Amino acid sequence: MKRAILLSVLACALLAPSSLLAQTDGGSPDGAPPPAPVPTYTSSVDWRQGFVAIDARIDLTGFSVVLPSARAEGQRIIEESAPQMLASTLFPIPVDSFDTVGSLAQSDPATMSAVMGILTPGDERFAVLSRDLTHLVVHYRIPLFPDLGRIFVHQSRANPPLPPLGFVPTTPFSGIVIYAKGALPVHGENRSAHLAPCLFPRIWDESMNLVASAKSVEPSVLRAQGLAAYTDSTSLGPFLARIGAVPFQTVATGIFGKNDTDVIISDQAARRLLASPDNIKLITEGRILIIADLPPVTVAP
Repeated sequence: MKRAILLSVLACALLAPSSLLAQTDGGSPDGAPPPAPVPTYTSSVDWRQGFVAIDARIDLTGFSVVLPSARAEGQRIIEESAPQMLASTLFPIPVDSFDTVGSLAQSDPATMSAVMGILTPGDERFAVLSRDLTHLVVHYRIPLFPDLGRIFVHQSRANPPLPPLGFVPTTPFSGIVIYAKGALPVHGENRSAHLAPCLFPRIWDESMNLVASAKSVEPSVLRAQGLAAYTDSTSLGPFLARIGAVPFQTVATGIFGKNDTDVIISDQAARRLLASPDNIKLITEGRILIIADLPPVTVAP
């Protein structure tokens, strides 16, 4: 518990303007050694491939030692700054329509400990020197699932949706595809917005009956791959393992939630989907693909 509280305080402190990665002005007093080089970094969330990318960079020419000692020292400084890079990158990620990684981590010490402990020394994907040997670049790649998503899965079983009353003609499908591109009306508000991806989106019908949510999915599946995958391409080939060759396809009619993350489909589509036990099983197995306008990826894979 003490470690979790310390991590929470550390994360908040690291996000302050005076943190390790912040740029400062001014030189050193006469006779004092020059300040150690400060790493910079870029980061982004690739919802298409399902990972968080962080690329840290440090200037090796500012060290009083030369290669290979300068490289080792640069890597040590980057590893020490990893908590701030991690917090500023992961905390804004929406978990669902109400919470972000940061809001849940800051409200629960155990969650904070798990999030801040997602990286350990040596977890970098690779570290390389620039061609002119003046900079070290360290690449981190964190899978959204299972690494990050499993932190927020606490259920012990799936709670699948109920089938609709009455007869509804339908047929078994191999998966579920929801087309949600473009600006869509936000339920209950006088505005439109683009769907925002999140770890655990929910699906509603137009009567605001819940069709699918994280609680609908088997816990082992939810930890491994989440409720749904995202893409901004209409090509379904890369996702056949998840949605199969004959998926149920429908168009979103709106979005919902504080974070604009929940999808609304028509009542008719929802009834047709839930009329078959086989199709309900698709939800419990997380065989869902959402096609949406996704944010650009600023860091290469």
